[in-house]
Amino acid sequence: TRLPNAKLGDIIDWEVTPRDFGRIAASTARQAIIQEIKRAEKETVNDEFKDLEGEIVNGNVRRIESGDIYVDCQKAEGIIKVKDRIPTEQYSPGDRINALLVKIDKENYGPSLILSRSCPAFLCKLFEREVSEIHDGVVEIKAVARDAGSRSKIAVVSSDPRVDPVGACVGMRGMRVKNITNELGGERVDIIHYSDDMNEYIRNVMHPAKILDMDYDPANKQMKIYVDPDNSRLAFGRKGQNVRLAQKLINCRIEIVTIDPNAEFEAQKAQAISDLAAALNIEQSAAEILVNKGYLTIDDLRADIDNVLALQE
Repeated sequence: TRLPNAKLGDIIDWEVTPRDFGRIAASTARQAIIQEIKRAEKETVNDEFKDLEGEIVNGNVRRIESGDIYVDCQKAEGIIKVKDRIPTEQYSPGDRINALLVKIDKENYGPSLILSRSCPAFLCKLFEREVSEIHDGVVEIKAVARDAGSRSKIAVVSSDPRVDPVGACVGMRGMRVKNITNELGGERVDIIHYSDDMNEYIRNVMHPAKILDMDYDPANKQMKIYVDPDNSRLAFGRKGQNVRLAQKLINCRIEIVTIDPNAEFEAQKAQAISDLAAALNIEQSAAEILVNKGYLTIDDLRADIDNVLALQE
């Protein structure tokens, strides 16, 4: 092509249509261009949010589709899937929302930020944000168990003997834990003392139930907990929630065994009457009188023979 007005060094643009550039080729080129643009956008989002992974981010609800919440985080779009929502919460477009940035999706098409409000890490970050002693490292969160929207248990310990870890998390007049509960839509949070002594720790974990005794098998990570009938319901909790959270907190399978101390005492008393009657070759009724007076064995009788003789008079 001759260009009479062209001079040496000029830059000339003109449109050239390749011979085989039909509808299919144009569509392929369009998809390739869009894919590259999306990839560049994902890289930009990754650079912007990579330092916030594992932290709390906030934004506005953009829309809700099939239960998934799409969040406008200004420079990127995030998504809270149904499984990552707190079941009891309801949102509308425009609502402000906080969530934990779980990861950045750099591969798949759609929202780049994967967010969660139901994971235990979100609860930890809320405490870290609300409790200065946790942020400063004086109080440490050792374990967390959650039934999102209903109840949670969190075990804390202090590196400074002057600081009460539970009191620090509760705050003056309970304001710190109340702020966290409000953020979680009324979710109840139990704050307990962590201990390296498993016996003490499990008693704290099973609160408000009171434990009579326990058998711990660390090799198989199994534990039997013995409670009386009055504490059996508290130990299990509503729909087994208390024991389920306790298992997550100590990473051990728990079996709750209900025993009746009164029934056990009566069985021991009956056995003592039978043994004493056989040993002395006397009637059960006579042996029962002796047992009721506190003489359970022949040795008890020998030790207090004068009082025993007085019973016969």
